[in-house]
Amino acid sequence: MFVILFLVFMLGMGIFLVMYARVLTAIVDRSNSSGVQIFGASYKNIYHLMADISFLNTLWAKDCHKQITDPELSGLVAKAHRMLRAQVLVGLLIFFVPLFIAVVKISG
Repeated sequence: MFVILFLVFMLGMGIFLVMYARVLTAIVDRSNSSGVQIFGASYKNIYHLMADISFLNTLWAKDCHKQITDPELSGLVAKAHRMLRAQVLVGLLIFFVPLFIAVVKISG
């Protein structure tokens, strides 16, 4: 049962990460085609974007998409913002749920 759940989870995370990469690629492509900077910087490709920690810090902030003047690019940044927060939330759940279960088993 756990193996099946693990495989389904891994498939779901893989699909989610592909979607996240596509959104980031669309952000870079739109930024380069329109000439609009993203949070004050221009990026050559998705790898350049993902390597910039200040981009991720700014992307984490609430209403970060309002800093972008291009409406289409702003929508893509808002989507990436939601996806980044979902990634962190799922990661925290993956870490803390087994830890909580272990503490309950030890104390019980």
